[in-house]
Amino acid sequence: MPVLYITMLMLTGRFANSPLDSDYYIKGMAAYSTPFILIWGITQCHYYERVIGTLGHVFGCSGNRWLIYWSRGTLHFPNGMFTVATSLIFAGAFIGLDFSSTNWLTLVTSILLIGFSSTAFALCIGVLAIVVRDWLVVSAAGSGLLIVFTGVVIPVDEMPLFLPYFGDVLPLTHGVAAFREAFVGADLASVGTDLAWEAAVGICYGLAGYLLFLIIEADAKRRGAYETSIL
Repeated sequence: MPVLYITMLMLTGRFANSPLDSDYYIKGMAAYSTPFILIWGITQCHYYERVIGTLGHVFGCSGNRWLIYWSRGTLHFPNGMFTVATSLIFAGAFIGLDFSSTNWLTLVTSILLIGFSSTAFALCIGVLAIVVRDWLVVSAAGSGLLIVFTGVVIPVDEMPLFLPYFGDVLPLTHGVAAFREAFVGADLASVGTDLAWEAAVGICYGLAGYLLFLIIEADAKRRGAYETSIL
């Protein structure tokens, strides 16, 4: 699917506007492939914990809650890295993405931070799949927010009213800015603010999601609602 997204928007930019627009879309969708795969995978993981019947064991065990929470995203993280790597290889091999001026340290750092913030975001919204009937709504809403408000398709500075500020509190917004700059040779110092902001957003979602997990766990134990949706 990430490859199809890249191809579709590349062709849209190339034939509707200009080759420069297609390059913007290629890079944006390559970066977006990481949160896309993480959101759907992690949210589905939370959902199946409930419907298959293992959620009761998770909530009932005496293990470290912090490790239990983050473990649901740890094994999805490499999948996100593999997906963006595959997207970039495809873009370079088949649609001419230029890597000649790339600062690889900046590119890899931006990819890792996008992966971290996206994992934290996916875990945060994924917890909601425990309490709602349809996990697809949660996943679609999360991935939809990122494709609209983070600048992967629509430049953030061209959005009206307060919408650019809304993007600031989402993962990927600052990460994709550093990601794009890496292709024109930007070093870590020149994109340091964007990278720091991306890391901060990830930390905030990580803490917020963990708190939400504890709240839902306490409510599930009180209600005995381990394998049924609360909402």
